[in-house]
Amino acid sequence: MEDALDNKSTKPFSPEMAVVLDHLEEGIIILDANRHVLFRSRKCELQFGLSGTASSLAEIAPAEHQADWHRAVDLALIEGTFCTVVAGVNDAFIRLHINVQTDGNIVVSIRAADPPVTHDDVLGAYERVLAKYNIGLWKIHVPSGELWWSDQCYELLNLERGPICTSAYMKDLSEQDRNRISAHINLALSKKGQYAPTFQINHEDGVRHIQDRAAVLQRAEDGTPISFVGATVDRTQIVDLEAQCTRMKNQIDEADALRQTGRLTGAVAHDMNNVITVILGNAELLRFQGLEAEADQLITNIHTAALHAGALSSRMLDFVRDLPLALASVDAVQILEESLPMLRALVGEKAELTLENLPAHALIMGDRHRLEQALYNLVLNAGQAVGANGQIRLYLDVEDDVGSFCIADNGPGSDDSVRDQIFSPFFSTKETGVGLGLSSVKRIVDQHNGRIELSTPPDGGTVFTITVPRSFAEPVTRAAAVVDTEAEYRRVWLVEDQLLVRVVTEQLLSQAGYQVRAFASPDRLLQALAEGEQPPDLVLSDVMMPTMSGPELRQSLVDQWPDVRFVFMTGYADDLLGPFSDVLDSGSLLHKPFHRTELLRAIAQSFRI
Repeated sequence: MEDALDNKSTKPFSPEMAVVLDHLEEGIIILDANRHVLFRSRKCELQFGLSGTASSLAEIAPAEHQADWHRAVDLALIEGTFCTVVAGVNDAFIRLHINVQTDGNIVVSIRAADPPVTHDDVLGAYERVLAKYNIGLWKIHVPSGELWWSDQCYELLNLERGPICTSAYMKDLSEQDRNRISAHINLALSKKGQYAPTFQINHEDGVRHIQDRAAVLQRAEDGTPISFVGATVDRTQIVDLEAQCTRMKNQIDEADALRQTGRLTGAVAHDMNNVITVILGNAELLRFQGLEAEADQLITNIHTAALHAGALSSRMLDFVRDLPLALASVDAVQILEESLPMLRALVGEKAELTLENLPAHALIMGDRHRLEQALYNLVLNAGQAVGANGQIRLYLDVEDDVGSFCIADNGPGSDDSVRDQIFSPFFSTKETGVGLGLSSVKRIVDQHNGRIELSTPPDGGTVFTITVPRSFAEPVTRAAAVVDTEAEYRRVWLVEDQLLVRVVTEQLLSQAGYQVRAFASPDRLLQALAEGEQPPDLVLSDVMMPTMSGPELRQSLVDQWPDVRFVFMTGYADDLLGPFSDVLDSGSLLHKPFHRTELLRAIAQSFRI
């Protein structure tokens, strides 16, 4: 038998093949289907200490580990190939790579190996991975009540390490949480439900949101639970992210609602601006009729009411749009002084409005038009607050790098609850208020990288303070009122589809001396030119009309009559003019509602360009 097993005399292997197998890095054992040894390389004995005279697998494998070797071969016979780590001689560990050949022979490759991972090692590694993600493990032996926790559980539940019982962490929970957790445990142990409660733990770094997930791992033959195993998860970041997602969704929903509201508001404001333009124009025309003082006061009331309506229309648009600012170096003193007549008209005669202690100049970086809107809203708000015989003071506070507009009144003031919400959209302390004025002011100030503050002085009243960055550049001066001395020689054609707007605008231009002809549509103007009429010097056209827009009308005339000037007017906000916004020149765009002075200035400036 010994000769039969000698590597050099084993019949299936030539001496050359035996030499090759002896020189491989691993040891080689070849067994037949009955697990008898057909061949073994010399390294099996020299390197791994396996018997050099064994005739079967049972004699090669160490006695105390034979079961592991045979189990490995059994699995290889099932799968065709199998790899595992087993104990060899002197408890050294070796890796067996077993392949079953088509002829039924079994080839076993042997290499040195590190000790296999134990159950405790796997559990420890698993626990470390879970701890990295803030997950703790625990196990309850139900009959005895013995509880095992991983270290992460102590940290998550804010408890000192040491012996623990199931109710230790529950003492700090709310009664509602304790009852809910107990109910979940009872249902899970009775096979009637899952254990997955959520609760809150007060931790040194704040409130933590915790969730347990567990199941009965082992039951007795009668169904009694023995082992209850679970995981404790810190869901604080998830809860925070969910809250952020909810806030973002609400913001998106709010933005979408504002866009929808903006479309509706733009259309409503357009119609309002046309109506207000008619009211303002007719009131200004009546001023030139030489009426009695009593009638003149009625005209002033109409004019003031129209100004209020225009301010409301502006607030509506400011609330739903977010236009870029036209920032420039402007004089805050000039803004206040030039706005004073309009501000007094907004307040009316019931309150006294004064400018106090203004410096010679106070340069700030701002958008003059938007700042004026903010002042109108604040002064209008103050006028409504003070009532009859009230006082409103406007003054400036200039420091090193900022300038502040201050609007102070002697009204009833505001309590803390009002101050906390006063800049929120739709919040109003007045029964008939819409809550858009101060929220619009807040948006304008935020766009200027400034701040707005509300204070109540000890002697009563309210002070609003708008603070914006100062400017140290040369100021951009406002164009003075332009008087066209050649108006009687100018031919101005007016195109406006709204009858009342067309009539009052024609009258205002005619009163100023212009030769005016009015058309209800661009088609009629083009028809007049086609019939041989001489082209006008200037066309004053509405932007949005049913059959043809104002910019399209200009495009149809510019090739044949390039010298004809255009001034556009619109009741829409700039950002609602759609594809025409790039075509319109801001210098020749007149916004409704407009005053007589604004109308004549736009026409005269266009002739001077």
